[in-house]
Amino acid sequence: MLIFWQGILCTLAVLERRLAGVTGLPWWKGSVIFGTGGSEKSVRYQDVFVPGGFPKHTYNPRADLQLEQKLGEAKNNLCKLVPVTGQTKSGKTVLARRVFPPEEALWIDGGSVSTEDDFWQIIIEQLQLFQAVENIAGKEIESKFGGKGSAEANFLIAKGSGEVSAEIAAKRQSSVSTGRVLSARVTALTGLKKDPNPLVIDDFHYIERETQGSIIRALKPLIFDGLPVIIVAIPHRRYDALKVEKEMTGRIAPIEIQTWTLDELAFIPSTGFKLLNFDLETETATRFSVRRSGVLT
Repeated sequence: MLIFWQGILCTLAVLERRLAGVTGLPWWKGSVIFGTGGSEKSVRYQDVFVPGGFPKHTYNPRADLQLEQKLGEAKNNLCKLVPVTGQTKSGKTVLARRVFPPEEALWIDGGSVSTEDDFWQIIIEQLQLFQAVENIAGKEIESKFGGKGSAEANFLIAKGSGEVSAEIAAKRQSSVSTGRVLSARVTALTGLKKDPNPLVIDDFHYIERETQGSIIRALKPLIFDGLPVIIVAIPHRRYDALKVEKEMTGRIAPIEIQTWTLDELAFIPSTGFKLLNFDLETETATRFSVRRSGVLT
């Protein structure tokens, strides 16, 4: 994939050099803005081609594979763990972000998880939970005070006197408070149960194998209850698929990202250069794809 992006960026550099002669801007500043065919909007090539980032303008859904539909099933009470696996730069994270954007789901980067406690603490912070719990037990005590006296009333027509009694009640509250601190795991699991946001664990293979199993075991009851849990991983990289599958006792819906075809790769430069108001020949787009596949070097 690196060679693929190098070809695109080299082409952009040539175009920027040409524009520098017209605009007076130095090409190396990377600040030249290309128009979008006469419209009022404009778009920078740095926003169109984002190697390693989210391709907002050149995203290819690969509709024939129905990847978005398969991953989206996790939202519909699938009750299964969904591992998304594929080689490096195959589009695993991009697909997951497309279906489960960070503003609508809990995202955890496996690279930031050194211990199991780190994992649960991240969930606690994202859900804004508290591990300290305080219980207040109280009772109300009522005291009554009584007395007697005489009163006389004069109401134009009737006049009388009599004895009245009054009772005053006073109440006071007595309370006892006790506190305890819950473990990070209990706090996080309780929070996920009350607020079942989809949970996406990116780069799951970076987490230690023993910790992977412990996390899946803890999440299993919530997954059975319908909590969407997606793990993104590279196969054969400390990601023990067999162990995870064993923990889930068959309740697993794996999605494997296949290698990109030449046509799927050609979609990226063809779409991107069109947005930059540049007519890219089909042959050139194909050559980019061929370079990516390793046929040409």
